[in-house]
Amino acid sequence: MGRTCLLAISAALVLLGCQTHSEEQTGRSSGTPGAPTAVNPIPVAPAPTPRATAVPPANPSPNPSSPPPGTGADIPSNTNPVARADAKVTGVYCNNQPMPATTSAAVGCVIRLDVTPKDGHGQATQAKTDPVWTWSNTSFWIGHGGSAYNPTMLGLAPGVTNVYATVDGVRSNAFDVTFF
Repeated sequence: MGRTCLLAISAALVLLGCQTHSEEQTGRSSGTPGAPTAVNPIPVAPAPTPRATAVPPANPSPNPSSPPPGTGADIPSNTNPVARADAKVTGVYCNNQPMPATTSAAVGCVIRLDVTPKDGHGQATQAKTDPVWTWSNTSFWIGHGGSAYNPTMLGLAPGVTNVYATVDGVRSNAFDVTFF
């Protein structure tokens, strides 16, 4: 047995060692093709459970202690017929900051209106229909949300408009709204 035989035997042993080593790494046997092989599962940590997080409102109401007007929380239990309707300005907001409630504001501000139906005794009462608002000039402002009872106006240019509401056929007081 010469040197050539020793090299051949060494090469065969190396090949057997590589084959055994690869079987250990892959978990597969190269013996019988198509034979089932055992697969060891890899443990995986469970996915975390999502938790709800509080998201602050995009536009918080100016007075968080009271419900927003027109949400139903301000509806009286009185069901007497509407005898009069009181209309007024309830808020002015410039750059999202509350200002004193007045019938005039700078261009770019929002004015919030309100109408309250009242019975013959002057008590707030439920109307059977939504109010209908009337304006003398709509060329310099746009509606900016709100509800039928609390519409808002965004001033786009200087101007004056006369406004009133009609509730269940009863017309409210009229007043001027001015953007300067």
